[in-house]
Amino acid sequence: MRAFVIGSKELSCVVLETMLACGYEVLGVYSRDQETGMKTWHKLGHRSLENLAVEKGVPVYKEMKVNSPQSIQLLSSLHLDIIISCFWSELFKETILKIPKLGVFNIHTALLPANRGSRPGPWAIIKGDKRAGVTLHKMTQGVDDGPIVDQIAFNMSSKETASSLYQKVNENASKLVKSALPKFLDNSYSLTPQNKAQASYQLRGEPFGGQLNKFWDEEKVDRFKRAMTFPPFKTFRLSPHHRNKAELVLTFINQGCCQTIDLFELNLFKDELSGGNEWQRKTLKTLMARGHRSIAQVSKVDNFQDYQPILESLKMRGFKGAIGQSLGALDETELEKNQPHRESNGILIFPVLKPIKKWDTVFLEAQRISEKKQCPIYVTIDERDLQHDTSRESLSQEIYKLGGRLATIDEVCTEFDTEYENIST
Repeated sequence: MRAFVIGSKELSCVVLETMLACGYEVLGVYSRDQETGMKTWHKLGHRSLENLAVEKGVPVYKEMKVNSPQSIQLLSSLHLDIIISCFWSELFKETILKIPKLGVFNIHTALLPANRGSRPGPWAIIKGDKRAGVTLHKMTQGVDDGPIVDQIAFNMSSKETASSLYQKVNENASKLVKSALPKFLDNSYSLTPQNKAQASYQLRGEPFGGQLNKFWDEEKVDRFKRAMTFPPFKTFRLSPHHRNKAELVLTFINQGCCQTIDLFELNLFKDELSGGNEWQRKTLKTLMARGHRSIAQVSKVDNFQDYQPILESLKMRGFKGAIGQSLGALDETELEKNQPHRESNGILIFPVLKPIKKWDTVFLEAQRISEKKQCPIYVTIDERDLQHDTSRESLSQEIYKLGGRLATIDEVCTEFDTEYENIST
């Protein structure tokens, strides 16, 4: 059977070795070993796919973009039966998926249909999953949503870290490869559709930008710390809320400080299980001008988590943060919800308070919470929503009287761009 391997890290070496041992004719590999980030994995004991392929006499193709014309020409010329992929950073377009006779198959380090997409191990810990796993599935145009060939599940401990979970995943992935790949040779494999009702999906990027949220409960804080613990990689960051200092911060937004993105029909971009289909991505790309402003104000959005394509596009277009509508906050719970925070893919979200008559009441409540929690409390207001008898100047004076300060959106972004700290102990 004529095959090709596209992958990285130790698992890609297991795939290549298994295929050669089973009698596959491996006609080449795409390797990422030349990337700077791979050096750390090699130091951790992961073998080089490039070196192994050279040793076995298999052609190696480096710095090859999988969807490039050169890649399409090469893979098409080999008359492949199958492509196996693992730990590759690009999405495969339909042109590539149609090249092999049997298709392209991927090894995903999660118990699909749960935890499709990015960083499945850390997300399994953050969400408190009891079980994790590894899955071999056929690739489709969606992200990790193709039919399943086989998978191995295992229990997670209550003290699981990203490092310990990755070790379990790697061990079980090796077992899966050795048991599943021979099935393609005698056509004994089967394809089982995924149950969409049980699916979950995470966008590209570090979970919550690697930043701890002051207002999470203790259990979530513990899960997040464990999910980010993977020596020798950087651990996580503390937000400005962890300064242990009472402070009231008022931020104004207006037309000049952000790029306004008007979505003509919001429901067309509501998708909790995908980073977006081709139409959504193209449409959002035309609405988001790269480099125009680092902050986007997205019309009508209250809960960004329900609109994965929007979050994905903001990240891909290079935005630092996004502004959305929010409820008027008049109590402690609501004010905490209205604090700037990292969304699941790391975009900094600025909830904006809807206009109310008694801003001084909000300021006093924010000051009370700030003193109680000994942390900064940010209040963001859209100048365009102010009523005729209220001005930026008058609200600024209210904040100054309470000992607070003003900050621009860009300044708040800078405050949240903190360094990584090792607070895993």
